[in-house]
Amino acid sequence: MPDPWRVARGALGPCCAVAVATAILLALRTLISSSSTMGQKASVVFGVVLYACVVRWMRARRLAYLEGVEDLHELGRVLARVEFAEITYRALELALFRTYAIPSVSALLERTGRFTESAESCLRRYNDTDLILSEIFERDQDHPRSILALRRLNFIHSHYKISNDDYLFTLSLFMVEPVAWINRYGWRALSQREADAFFELFRTMGVRMGIRGIPGNIAEMARWKDRYAQKHSRFAKSNRAIGDATFALLLKPVPAFAKPFALHASYALMNDPLLLEAMGYPLPSRAFVAAMDGIMRARAAFVRYLLPPRPLWFNANRTPAKASERTGLFEPNFSRYGQSYPGGYAIGRLGPDELRPGLLGKLHGGEE
Repeated sequence: MPDPWRVARGALGPCCAVAVATAILLALRTLISSSSTMGQKASVVFGVVLYACVVRWMRARRLAYLEGVEDLHELGRVLARVEFAEITYRALELALFRTYAIPSVSALLERTGRFTESAESCLRRYNDTDLILSEIFERDQDHPRSILALRRLNFIHSHYKISNDDYLFTLSLFMVEPVAWINRYGWRALSQREADAFFELFRTMGVRMGIRGIPGNIAEMARWKDRYAQKHSRFAKSNRAIGDATFALLLKPVPAFAKPFALHASYALMNDPLLLEAMGYPLPSRAFVAAMDGIMRARAAFVRYLLPPRPLWFNANRTPAKASERTGLFEPNFSRYGQSYPGGYAIGRLGPDELRPGLLGKLHGGEE
């Protein structure tokens, strides 16, 4: 467990710095209103530089805090849900498509019908998966809710014939893709210890799912992932069917006129000919890939120099801290693409209705 005093300082430091930056900007506004034109320009430049210095100070404090977090699982959660919350979420969403490029995976998903039957069933499938994984990762690995969600996941998976390698490939994407995206498009690259934290966070889940042959570190995992994708990614109609259904869901919040651009932007951010060909999607032009890369790097610079870090208590957790006192159900903090459980959900009842809601599987790795 991290030191509570360090946690408190990590939360209060950014808040105090934001207050200081706000006071600086208000003082500059008063100064500008009563100064000459030259004085106004000098004041604006001084204010921007001073604000950027405050942001850098705040980020230095956050980095020092992260270096002091001893538990790798806790470090991984802070990185994924606070420090790099949005980019981690997007990396994992696009990582879904890498699993669809494997015909054995997409064929199983198509047979279940939950992706392709209707928009509502696709949304339910997405929410079930997202809520189960959020319950697992948004609290300590040994928390009763985390254990309950993992046992429910194992029960659901026990009804399908899935090879160990397909399990391992999916697990590798959870480990490797967020690290790759953060290193490329985050406001800073991860340290080796932070990359190890992502690896360890998901390795524990893999062990408890009974996945065999997990490599010993993230570099070995990345090499295994690349070899498996190179060998098994190939076009199948089921790849395209599942991919199209997922894109329809992920682009749901985008206005209709902007959907074509958003779709091609997604292709460009994937930037992987092997993946796109296996999905049956067109290869974007080099110019468009370069443009999207530039936009993402500009975003990283904006965040690095002009945005203060999120306070530690302002996380991106989707699952609530406790159940509703009225219903005993958990009400999601937000729903990105629509609600499947408007009244709340019970962890043990997540998943397909036909898979006997409430029944649980066992934990592997010698744990029950």
